[in-house]
Amino acid sequence: MSNLQRRAGNKINVKPLKADQPEKDWHWSYTLMLVGLFIGGGISLLLASITLITWTMLARIYLLVGLGLLLIPYKLYNQWLGMERLEIILGSLMGIAPLVMVLFLALNMLFSGARVEETYAITSKEYRQNGWSPYNMIVFLENDMYNDFQKARLFDLRDNPEIQRAYSITYIKSEGAFGFEVIWETKFN
Repeated sequence: MSNLQRRAGNKINVKPLKADQPEKDWHWSYTLMLVGLFIGGGISLLLASITLITWTMLARIYLLVGLGLLLIPYKLYNQWLGMERLEIILGSLMGIAPLVMVLFLALNMLFSGARVEETYAITSKEYRQNGWSPYNMIVFLENDMYNDFQKARLFDLRDNPEIQRAYSITYIKSEGAFGFEVIWETKFN
């Protein structure tokens, strides 16, 4: 009996060393980034469209959360979550920050106060054509109300054809939990 035949009879289990095993290509933080960027970003834009908050304030909150997470020491991220430096930076800016924005805007909306009606006279109207919709109309209100919030004064004529004949606008709104007003409904008079 040859040496080879003896070896074939005795099955030897060879386990590869850890260094020889291929590393996983997909880390859980990549999923967090995709969910945060697409789902969190989309819901944030939807909630921001009904909240009277400026885009600069949204950017400040986003950066505060995203960069604030970078203050946690690298050793803790690496030890507890198994994340490297680039994953930490991208995970906090693209994953966690958009999800925290959704939470912030949703809590502001859900825990808002009583709804009130406010009516303003429309002083002028302008057609605005942009890449999203060529049928936009922006209204200008008395006493320059909501000049900082164009999204509260910009309407699509396909959805709101009555705006062309309207002389006033009524907002049904409430103050949110964090002090940002939420517009629940808009009526044209």
